[in-house]
Amino acid sequence: MNDGFLPAFVARWTRMRERYLADPEEHGVKNTRLVKLWERFGGRCHLCGGRVPHPILELNAVDKDNAPTADHAKPRVQGGGCGENLRLAHHWCNSRKGRLPLTRGLRRRIREEVAERFGEMPIRP
Repeated sequence: MNDGFLPAFVARWTRMRERYLADPEEHGVKNTRLVKLWERFGGRCHLCGGRVPHPILELNAVDKDNAPTADHAKPRVQGGGCGENLRLAHHWCNSRKGRLPLTRGLRRRIREEVAERFGEMPIRP
């Protein structure tokens, strides 16, 4: 993903957070893909197991490494679609996986790299 990822992410989710704070029951915000994935996976990255900040409620804790993303467990280039194929992942972990199919070995390697690089995926309070 390119260097413009984080500014675009923050700008989009800042608008979403404003809408959410104005009317928490508005379905356009609560039913967004990342919010649904965050709830479905309990705020945990499916690749490293680390905590992912909520895209609306913890937007101030998001950085370019820990930003929530939707990962295709089976890559689109291999016929993976959306829906149940989507998983919550940190931006950094998702970038490390790339277009590779998810295997135990790849997940282990990502977890080792996260532990080596971050200790635990950083989430600022």
